[in-house]
Amino acid sequence: MPREAPYLAVADVLRARILAGEWGIGERLPSRVRLAEEYGVGRNVVQRAMDRLIIDGLLEGRAGSGTYVRMPRERLRLVRSRRGERLGGSPSLVGMTERGKADAWDAHSQVRVPAPEAIVRVPKPATAER
Repeated sequence: MPREAPYLAVADVLRARILAGEWGIGERLPSRVRLAEEYGVGRNVVQRAMDRLIIDGLLEGRAGSGTYVRMPRERLRLVRSRRGERLGGSPSLVGMTERGKADAWDAHSQVRVPAPEAIVRVPKPATAER
């Protein structure tokens, strides 16, 4: 039976500690060196575990500052299907409406502020003669 990769085991333990509230949202995690010593693994294993949790949306890395617990975000699956098109509109928007979520972007944008006159009268580029 294949053994689980060490970084996945460390990621699971860190995830459990985060979800248990050991580190609050916005709080900085201990350094990779300290966590590596605590779990008896290399720094690269801890780095891969943290990368996994960043991908999962539990952590965020800040260059030169460390790794912090972030506000968990809801991950929505976007599935394209004919069902949404039959109901009218984008399949993702229909799915969000069914879950009671508002969309975060305007699919049918309109100009609300007219462009300045200098932009409206942009000269056309000269065509090259042959």
